[in-house]
Amino acid sequence: IGLLTNGVLSVGGNFEQITNSSSSNFAANKNHTVVFMGKSQSINFASSSGTNYSYFANLYLEGEKITISNRAVVTGELKGETCQMTGYIDLVGSTKVIGEFNGNIRTGENHSLNSDIYVKGNLYLLNDLNLNGKVVTVEGDVTVTSYLTINNGTLNCNGNMEIIYYYGRINMQKSMDIIYLKGNLVYNGGYDTSTLTNGKFYIGGNCAFNNSGFPASGSHEVILNGKNKQTVSFSNAGSYFNKVTFNNTSEEGIFIATALEANEFINENGCKVTFADGGSIGFKLTEDKVIEGDYCLSMGTLDLNGHSLTINGDFIHAGGEVNINGGTLDVNGDFRIQSRTESNGSYTYNYSTGYLTMTNPDDSVNVTGNFVMGSTKDHRNRLTAGTLLIKGDFDQQSHSLYNFAASGTHTVVFEGEKSQLINFASASGTNYSYFANLYLQGEEITVSNRAVVTGELKGETCQM
Repeated sequence: IGLLTNGVLSVGGNFEQITNSSSSNFAANKNHTVVFMGKSQSINFASSSGTNYSYFANLYLEGEKITISNRAVVTGELKGETCQMTGYIDLVGSTKVIGEFNGNIRTGENHSLNSDIYVKGNLYLLNDLNLNGKVVTVEGDVTVTSYLTINNGTLNCNGNMEIIYYYGRINMQKSMDIIYLKGNLVYNGGYDTSTLTNGKFYIGGNCAFNNSGFPASGSHEVILNGKNKQTVSFSNAGSYFNKVTFNNTSEEGIFIATALEANEFINENGCKVTFADGGSIGFKLTEDKVIEGDYCLSMGTLDLNGHSLTINGDFIHAGGEVNINGGTLDVNGDFRIQSRTESNGSYTYNYSTGYLTMTNPDDSVNVTGNFVMGSTKDHRNRLTAGTLLIKGDFDQQSHSLYNFAASGTHTVVFEGEKSQLINFASASGTNYSYFANLYLQGEEITVSNRAVVTGELKGETCQM
């Protein structure tokens, strides 16, 4: 340490650092520069870990081909515009990349950028990276295993982007935060939750959110702007969009493979949007309407607006909001607040991200079949008025403990001609889900678990 502080070491062959009795026997700093100028060379550090042991100060790759067999850390300037490279160069706190770097870069320590970076290869975040108002352009892929903080910067990725479980996360909190991703996004984070409250995330490829940890909110916006068909899937209700804009320009448009949740949807350019469950985007009734066959709401708001909607089939409420809003919903089949998948002619059901809103005394929902509440959403203050009449079974599932927490004048009426079943998966006094007012007017009711009533209870003739 302190012996490699100046001058130039030009290497035409291979470079090998051997530990022997010292792990710091090539700890270069200050103005010391190593230049590689051979045809096919290799770099090997036996003891390289950030700035703890051995490392380059300034590194210029001017040869034809370099292979890095282990970690190679640079603390000062890094140049390599034309040299073909295999392996990664590690950046640390003070590293500055000069010009376009024709190789792969990795964060070897937490790093806040002091200049724009152009990487022709891949970028791997082993440690935190703060863009600090700078522009990072990556022609290859971006892999995030730590914290990526945009901080008024811009990330351009021409390849794919993957957020690795379980420490990978993205922080976008400022209005100037921008990510342009041309390829696919695979989000496997989950242990640490990303902070996504501002900025814009442009995605040109497919999106797969395979874990929780992407809870966008505030002013954060995702823009799906691919030129080819894009597929979007969520496998965990802990991830969702805040504002999503559909701006795909292909004929096939955007395919939603699973239940999708967002606080706001924008589709001003007529982008084609299709759903795996055959679902639709919500709309506002301006007159009474009849739908023949099954109907699936996948996102957006279905606002009855004081009118009557009759569904002659099952109503699958996979996502979005059903706002009865003084109207009448007649379902001549099952009303399932669930998502649905078809395979080989049979259906399987999973959670919904939808809301059922009944807050008007004139709200009326009539279900000739079964009613299933499988939403992941808290319904406290959403079931406060109106009447839900059920002629089949009632099944509350515990995707949310509070997804059927009724109150006020909201009333559930059981009026089946045959035996009906009431099942609450999460009922415990007034802690979780419960009826406000319950009228048992059918022939026979079986309560398979606990059923809590906080208001009026009627059932003079029904066998229970």
